[in-house]
Amino acid sequence: MLWFLTASTVILAAALVLRGRRRGLEMAVVLVVFLPVLRWSLERAGLPLAPALPGTAATAEASALTTPLAVIWSVGFFIGLVRLARQLLGLVRLSRSSRALRRDAASRIAAALNLPPAAVRRHFRRSDQSGTPMVLPLSPALVLLPADWDRWPLRLQISALRHEWHHVRNGDAYWHALLHLFCLALWFHPLAWCLAARWADECEAAADRAAVGRENPAEYASDLLSLTFTAPRLAVALGFLGSRQGRLSRRIEGLFRPSPDSRDQVPKTTLLLLIVLAVGCAWTGMRQLAKAELLQEAEVRLSAEAFPEDS
Repeated sequence: MLWFLTASTVILAAALVLRGRRRGLEMAVVLVVFLPVLRWSLERAGLPLAPALPGTAATAEASALTTPLAVIWSVGFFIGLVRLARQLLGLVRLSRSSRALRRDAASRIAAALNLPPAAVRRHFRRSDQSGTPMVLPLSPALVLLPADWDRWPLRLQISALRHEWHHVRNGDAYWHALLHLFCLALWFHPLAWCLAARWADECEAAADRAAVGRENPAEYASDLLSLTFTAPRLAVALGFLGSRQGRLSRRIEGLFRPSPDSRDQVPKTTLLLLIVLAVGCAWTGMRQLAKAELLQEAEVRLSAEAFPEDS
């Protein structure tokens, strides 16, 4: 457990420091999740153990520390699991209470997004609550339009549709669900929450750029402000994080900064460095596993009776 904490900290810190954009952050999450599998693969490949570092000898005190840490983690994980169950129930209620779009509304959305009407009916539904559009991580991904959607100005409707459709095309709802579970498993780790927040900022910035297109970003910024302060967000987990004032200000500032087309692309050197770090952490984990096995064997031998009685 201590090895996994150290390794995950190294990978998450590297992803945040390198500022690898959203794809680099996603790569870091995948590498952390598959660290035990990577270590197992290196063991199966028969690689030699990593050299011992000074002061890293396995001790009984270090082994005894694992149990209370596991108990604390289990308590926090259970609390988060209860919250997640409540949030999932809210998601199910929203999905079941939604209704199909009318034919004329589906036609307008299809024309705005240049989509076939069948795709619109599959991915878009109307909610019975007021708020702002949001994407639910269902199969297929579902965009819920608010109950007062027909009263929105046409310009605001088009920009909102572009924004949400960008999330659907990039699978952002599924990645957000994965990051939600990732933070649930690493609820104690501040870097996990920092990475999730950075990822959400990157996704919203990319969707905002898609919504603006070639139009005036000032009008879209004004729409963001009006929606934030007049339309409450639909309250459900596994949708996108709400726009706090600090995050909203960064989104608006990003609209007026020139951004290259490759903003969401990750340099190959960043990906390569993250992979090398993950392999190195898995390699050092092989020695930690071997030490744990030797320590367990020594404890068994020491606790055994020197001359057991004959049965």
